[in-house]
Amino acid sequence: MPCHLIQKVAVKFTAKHRKLLDEAVKTLGWQLTENKWSGEIVVTTKKWNQISLNLSEEKATYRQGRDAEVNELKRAYTNEALKLGADMIGWKNQITGSNKGLLLKGSL
Repeated sequence: MPCHLIQKVAVKFTAKHRKLLDEAVKTLGWQLTENKWSGEIVVTTKKWNQISLNLSEEKATYRQGRDAEVNELKRAYTNEALKLGADMIGWKNQITGSNKGLLLKGSL
């Protein structure tokens, strides 16, 4: 009798601001749905992989081997937070690479 086992991974995922999370998902071109009863958020990537987020427990759960997509979501969320912070003090956030950016004082 065959046994099919799907291994899941849970990692810490802190997203204090839902609006920034929504913007990060939108920037990546992914989809976000929320279960109103459980409060769980499901992010669906372009490859139809799913990442379940529980913001109150600060936890992301996903199938093993999807670490790169979770890290991509974390980077996008961080970038949105940097944009917001830069806008608040009148600076500009310029992306120079997938993991690189500049915060510039004044206008571009």
